[in-house]
Amino acid sequence: GGGGGGGGGRRGGGRKSGDRTVGGKTGRPSSVGRVEPSESAGESEEGGLAGCARVRPGRLLVYAAHSGFGNQELSLRRALLLAYVLNRTLVLPPLLRQADLSFGPPERRCANASRMAQLQRSAERVYLRRLSGAAASPPAPAGSSASASSSASASASPPSYEALDQIYSFSALRSLGLRLVDLRALLGRRAALSAAQSRDGPVRRPAVREPEEAGVGGPVDVTAAAAWLDSAPVAPLPCGRAGGVSAAELREAHRRSRLGEAALLRVSSLYFAKLSLVGLRKTDPCFGAVARAALRLPFHAAVQAAGRRAKGQRRPPTPLSLSLSRGASVGGALRRRLPKCFASLHLRQPDAA
Repeated sequence: GGGGGGGGGRRGGGRKSGDRTVGGKTGRPSSVGRVEPSESAGESEEGGLAGCARVRPGRLLVYAAHSGFGNQELSLRRALLLAYVLNRTLVLPPLLRQADLSFGPPERRCANASRMAQLQRSAERVYLRRLSGAAASPPAPAGSSASASSSASASASPPSYEALDQIYSFSALRSLGLRLVDLRALLGRRAALSAAQSRDGPVRRPAVREPEEAGVGGPVDVTAAAAWLDSAPVAPLPCGRAGGVSAAELREAHRRSRLGEAALLRVSSLYFAKLSLVGLRKTDPCFGAVARAALRLPFHAAVQAAGRRAKGQRRPPTPLSLSLSRGASVGGALRRRLPKCFASLHLRQPDAA
């Protein structure tokens, strides 16, 4: 549970591969305070935890991004934690506009598994529209409705593809061993391997290599990509008013349903997902480090530099802190302190506060 960027910070974790605790570390994670991130934050502060997340190759996790930037950022943080829990490589979607796809009333969407599955398919069509750069949308998967895809086809001219790894710096998470791959790079690599197999026969290489080695590959066949995505199972997590699910319960459910064997797993929206990972964070220092890195997730250096240029600054901005008297208006205090150029404001609550 929890809202805003602080939601990731309250989760905790552990990770096991079979019956063996990965990372070789015991004891409690270090206390967490608010640290302003830098481009290399987390790479040295976790000490011997570097590379502790031993994520298995060949298992992918895809989720449905939707709504505004704040919603997409929180969903990304939860997806990073879920990728660790499920021992999968996280597929990073592109950044969406708020008008691209909405979630709808959570009390109706969360209680309906078919609606959640349809949301996943709608999100994938938006991803592919961004990737294709063509006016025509990819064909809707079987069983989808026109109303569900209306937001995905709202724009006749799709905007450019903005990769999340060009917006955020994932260096700290990758240094801990988390596997991340951009959707465009993944599909481009698959297309290149498919073309090579058609030309030269079977290629003695796995369909999914190390994410950092994937590269952009060749042009993507949008129709083939849509069919590949739609062939994977959809397993939405509990959301809305449903009780939270722990890491152990989630892993056991996936083991019993054999979802853990699927090469590609789709989990729909994670914005309202109820994950109870505090216990995992207390018992697994590696997951604690991943959770802290996900909470601190900084913008890419190029984005930070662009922001400083836009505001005429030569150094990173200092954090804004407010001391409020009892009954004082937070909104009024912020309005007096902030420049008027901001289009939106995202507040993050420190772990210790």
